Amino acid sequence: MFPDTIVNFVFPNTPEFKGLPGKTYKIDRHSPVSQILTIICKRLEITTPKRYQLATLRGFVFNDTDTLASYGLGSLLPSWQLKILKKNVTRDSRALR
Repeated sequence: MFPDTIVNFVFPNTPEFKGLPGKTYKIDRHSPVSQILTIICKRLEITTPKRYQLATLRGFVFNDTDTLASYGLGSLLPSWQLKILKKNVTRDSRALR
């Protein structure tokens, strides 16, 4: 197991993210995806985290109730690069299977 779980989040090009391309955070890999998004949005003073979802760079959308540990972060992967997307502009993860 890896001691630190570092994730680089790529931000969407929206006014809420103020032109920031992304940021790296040390996260609790056992927190639900929705909680991770809420924390990131709170730090960036974004009041509507439910408008966003977390996905891999290739577009696989994570389930909001799953943890990143359940996808291998911290056991298979020491770190990850993920992107935050608006919910209305991404494909359903089931369509990628």
